[in-house]
Amino acid sequence: MNTSENTNYLAATLVGECRGEPIEGIIGVANVVRNRALAANSSFREICLAPKQFSCWSEDDLNFGLVREILSQLENGNEIKDPTIRQCIAIASIIDDLLDNTGGAKNYVTAQRHQLAKARGSTVDQWIMKMRATVVMGKHVFLIETRGQIRDAKNQTSST
Repeated sequence: MNTSENTNYLAATLVGECRGEPIEGIIGVANVVRNRALAANSSFREICLAPKQFSCWSEDDLNFGLVREILSQLENGNEIKDPTIRQCIAIASIIDDLLDNTGGAKNYVTAQRHQLAKARGSTVDQWIMKMRATVVMGKHVFLIETRGQIRDAKNQTSST
């Protein structure tokens, strides 16, 4: 797979998953994709399109049409003027040169879902409950499978 195809799929995924988040949160989601790709020796495209992994690629998701349109525009070399989308594209194009700001996370959920999972303790949320938060950035909590500390990206404090 060529580099531009990887970048295009990552950029479209960032648009669908976290556009409008603080830049460190967008970088965090990009790092989750990169961390998964490295662990699985896979491409960003394969990771982004894996079933039930990134909701924006599900046909019933509200963002599906948008991510398909962004991907099409990128593949056709069309200029994208929206600054929020351009930011996602820029991050996707340089993610391999950025440090991992997630502490090795391969998963993330919204802070709201993370709180609900802890409160409910239902079997639907077991995968969340088995993980530990590494960092909170914007509306997302980044997760790893081992015990660790949680830190707020702005305050650099608190622990689990």
